[in-house]
Amino acid sequence: MRVQLWQLIWAAIAILLNPLQTYAVKEYLFKKCDQSGFCSRNRHFATEVIKQGPDYNSRYFIDLPSLKINDDEGVFDAKILKELNDGSHVDLSLHVSLLSGNNLRFQINEVNRQSEQSLIQDKRYDEASKWAFVKEPELVPFQHELDSDQLILTYGEHYEAKFDLHPFKLTLLYKGVPSLIVNDRNLLNVEHLRTRKQDEEENSIHISPEESTFDTYKDSFKDSKGDTLPHGPESVGLDFTFANSLTVYGIPEHADTLSLKDTTDGEPYRLFNVDIFEYLTQSRLPMYGSIPFMLSTNSKHSSGLFWVNSADTYIDIKKVHKVEADEKKIIPEEAQSQRVQTHWMSENGIVDVILFVKDSPSEVTQAYASITGNTQLPNFFSLGYHQSRWNYNDEADVLDINSKFDEHQIPYDTIWLDVEYTIEKKYFTWEPKMFPNPDRMLSKLDETGRSLVAIIDPHLKVGYEVSDVVEKQNLGIRTSDNSTTCSWFKFHGSSSKLVFME
Repeated sequence: MRVQLWQLIWAAIAILLNPLQTYAVKEYLFKKCDQSGFCSRNRHFATEVIKQGPDYNSRYFIDLPSLKINDDEGVFDAKILKELNDGSHVDLSLHVSLLSGNNLRFQINEVNRQSEQSLIQDKRYDEASKWAFVKEPELVPFQHELDSDQLILTYGEHYEAKFDLHPFKLTLLYKGVPSLIVNDRNLLNVEHLRTRKQDEEENSIHISPEESTFDTYKDSFKDSKGDTLPHGPESVGLDFTFANSLTVYGIPEHADTLSLKDTTDGEPYRLFNVDIFEYLTQSRLPMYGSIPFMLSTNSKHSSGLFWVNSADTYIDIKKVHKVEADEKKIIPEEAQSQRVQTHWMSENGIVDVILFVKDSPSEVTQAYASITGNTQLPNFFSLGYHQSRWNYNDEADVLDINSKFDEHQIPYDTIWLDVEYTIEKKYFTWEPKMFPNPDRMLSKLDETGRSLVAIIDPHLKVGYEVSDVVEKQNLGIRTSDNSTTCSWFKFHGSSSKLVFME
């Protein structure tokens, strides 16, 4: 029986589409912005603020009497006051420092945080820089001018930083041209400490009309529904405008284009380390690494920012094209040029930002590397092909795969073992029946200069000598009930996780 041409075409289409159906990422397992409490709240806040336009009265301003400026040391401190609904204020600290290389750093933190919680410290986490910086940056002097509305810092040969006091705003100029504008759209948002009872009061002073209360004290997403937020909402958000540009790059790791896309009509880019091995391309989903560094460039200069915050973070991008000549008469001059508007939102921590402006992208990345350290060269064995699957059955299976590569003259450097090499998923053990002689297996791989990687995850199954040490020496992350044991990962059952940041 003859096969019709259309049947062959449909068969080919089915074959091509089938892998996409089989291997596509399970997006429903990962939060979208509207399912994430802090992202949803900050996007709502941005929408409401932008909707009001110039009629919006920002709640954040620098308290002029609090300014303490030290030109020689290159620092100044002040209070930023956040106005509540009844006219009272929450005090925020502003610390600005000029780093060597003419890189400007500013930090905004919440002061006087006191709660009824006993197990969880009240202060916001402010130590991300200790882990991100290769060393404490050196400071250099600046000069300043101050009046009732504005503080201007001048430094280097070409730099000027203008701080508007009310509302808070920072414009960084290079060679007389604006390059980066901070809080240009009044999206600064620091969710201050309060109690659920205070939030639930009628006409609460703590929730402004432009704010949302979605998931402020709980998490409603799938397996996270048992999570509580003892300190309530404590996200931070801020907008940055890259002037005279239409492209931004960076914030790895995403399987997307080099030039980051406008997110106005879709999901923001997310920075949150996850194991999405079935990732899609052209996607803003997070992946294995998160580096909150963004770079932009134009014909006159390049600029970058480093958001020194390790919490779950979303970033919105809006590209504003140059206004046509016939429209200029109804639009302010400063809004007529092309620009990229970005909105950074983190679940908690503080606002800690370093701004870079240089002549070229390479100078910006060099300045960034001077703070975080240069990228280290990878281990030599990691450069070749790595063979991995879940899972190899036993020692004989590993060596058979190894020999097959030689038989077919396919080069490879390393073979990986997933969790099944262990005794009942207990790391630092070998399943004796499947892997009776690991030394012999390693020696066989050594004959051809190949390496073996055995996976060891940070969760340790309870009930054996390694996890017992974690419990006895108080080395595990504790839950809200002061326990170090939790079902962190259903695959392993009850487990402990090591504390790596003490």
